[in-house]
Amino acid sequence: NYDTLKLVTALEGILTLPIFFWLGRELVGRYDRRLGWIVGLALAALVAASYRHLSLSRLGLRIIYTPGIVALIFIYLTRALRENRRMDFINAGLALGAGLYMYQVIRIMPVVIVAGVGIAVVFTARNWGERRQYLLNLSALVLVAFVVFMPLFRFSVDYPDDFWRRTSGRLFGDDLTQTT
Repeated sequence: NYDTLKLVTALEGILTLPIFFWLGRELVGRYDRRLGWIVGLALAALVAASYRHLSLSRLGLRIIYTPGIVALIFIYLTRALRENRRMDFINAGLALGAGLYMYQVIRIMPVVIVAGVGIAVVFTARNWGERRQYLLNLSALVLVAFVVFMPLFRFSVDYPDDFWRRTSGRLFGDDLTQTT
C-alpha cells in the first residue's frame, strides 16, 4: 500500500546519509583521515538538510534511490580508478547494474564510467600494461553490470517503446510520456 511505499523510500532516504558519509571519506580520507571525516560528515549533513532529498524521501517516489546508488557507484569507481583493482570495478558494475533498475537518470552513468576510465587510461596509467589492465577491468565492470541488467535488457528488447518512452520524453521534449 501507499504507506509501505512511503516507509521504504523514507528508509532509503535515511540509508543514503551513511553512503554519502562513506563517499566523502573515500574521496578525501585516503590522503587526510581527519579531513575525510569532516568532508564525509559535511556531505551527509548537506544531504540530510536538503529540501529536495527530504521531500522526495517522504513522497514514495523511486527517484530517491538515485543519490544513494550514484554515490555507491562513485565510491567504487573512485577506488577502482585509484588502485586499478578488479574487485572495485566489479563492485561498481554490481552497483551500476542494480542502479539501472531504479530510475531512468542512472542510464547516463555508463557514459560517466567510460569517461572516467578513459581519463585514467590517458593521465594515470604510466605504461601499456597499466592501460591494458584498466581496459580489462572496465570490461569486467561492463560484463557484471550487463549480467545484473539482463532481465531488464530483455524487456527493453521486447518492448523498446515502453522502455524508452519516459527517457525520450525527458530528452527530446515529447509530449506523450505514458500510454493513455
